[in-house]
Amino acid sequence: MAIIAVVALFASLGGAALSEEQGGTGVSIVVKKASGKISVLVPNFVKEVEFVDKEGRDAKMADILADDLNFSGYFTAKRVEAAGKDPAAWSSLDVDYIAQGGYSTDGMEIALSCRLVDARGGSEVMSKRYLDALKVMRQRTHKMADDIIFQLSGEKGISQTKVAFVSDMAGSTELYTADYDGRSALRLTRDENLCLLPSWSPSGNYVTYTSYKNNNPDLWWVGFDGKKKGILSYYPGLNMAASWSPDGQRIAYTLSKDGNSEIYVMRRDGSELKRLTFNVAIDTSPTWSPNGRELAFNSDRSGTPQVYIMDSEGGNVRRITYSGSYNASPAWSPAGDRIAYVSREDGLFNIYLMDVTGGGIVRLTYRQGHNENPSWSPDGKHIVFSSTREAAKGIYEMDADGGNARRLNLPGNCQTPAWSPFMGG
Repeated sequence: MAIIAVVALFASLGGAALSEEQGGTGVSIVVKKASGKISVLVPNFVKEVEFVDKEGRDAKMADILADDLNFSGYFTAKRVEAAGKDPAAWSSLDVDYIAQGGYSTDGMEIALSCRLVDARGGSEVMSKRYLDALKVMRQRTHKMADDIIFQLSGEKGISQTKVAFVSDMAGSTELYTADYDGRSALRLTRDENLCLLPSWSPSGNYVTYTSYKNNNPDLWWVGFDGKKKGILSYYPGLNMAASWSPDGQRIAYTLSKDGNSEIYVMRRDGSELKRLTFNVAIDTSPTWSPNGRELAFNSDRSGTPQVYIMDSEGGNVRRITYSGSYNASPAWSPAGDRIAYVSREDGLFNIYLMDVTGGGIVRLTYRQGHNENPSWSPDGKHIVFSSTREAAKGIYEMDADGGNARRLNLPGNCQTPAWSPFMGG
């Protein structure tokens, strides 16, 4: 009964849906300047040498760049076809900066460039080139966006990050990754059986997940490009809900090998297994604090599923949710000050935020359907989650305050999302 209960209560982690504004569609985005945000004009990219470009890269790359800058939360980006070449006229555009992209080809490859200009003074504040962009145009443009974000805000951008998720888009439920905006989906597994609950290593090189490939919920790992994979834990019963420690050396996860669902920690190679919880209740869904000293987890030891925190060695266990009869799927924020979680109300699951003492509770989702599986962006400004608000399971992203929710344009039923760490350098 314990295994059935865990699967029923904690393994139905919904697919997260992202943006309803799709990047790179060729639609110009015009936004009013928001208080406290940096305004950037993004004209079409300019061909540095004359050649025939049937794919319309000039507008496509500018759309990607503007979308990335807008999504970051630091900028309002306005798309135009051209900004002109007269610095004296730029001061009348009512923007802070102009991000002028360019591209050229040697007949084999494409190189991108970016010139960031202070629109009010006319001075150049950044100039960079991005080589070998023909097959990875979108990725190089994401890199350009992150460089602009860092140049003007001093913060790392998330344009190069990815989301891991499971989907039945190819028939069987398999593990995929996609860019943060839902593009460039890549299939990582061909298990032809149920898989779920991906989790990224801190380096971004590996994803752990649970697969029923061998007719048991075993814990596997796969490289971020899908080229290498292996099995980590295959005890009888559940091997699931893995969470990597911040230093990448340990993995906390759920095992039911002793007849009850408990939380264990092992080394990243599967060695030195240590049991942390000892309770007749269901204990699952561990998530590390950013400093590696604590774990939040889910337990029904009080009679209903609630969120608890314990030290990383299993001591000092304390309950932190008391509002509501069903609280699950904790996800610790990158800053360590808040925990996102799922709570059931009137038969529907919604996503909430609280501080690490259990106070300051804020509800983030209000749409119909189930909203589940919160996972933080590495900058702590966004949350990816799954929802059935549009019938099919989809993956969504929203700001950390619940605003600007958008669905990722991914086919099939998609669920159990996990946002990667910073990637791309």
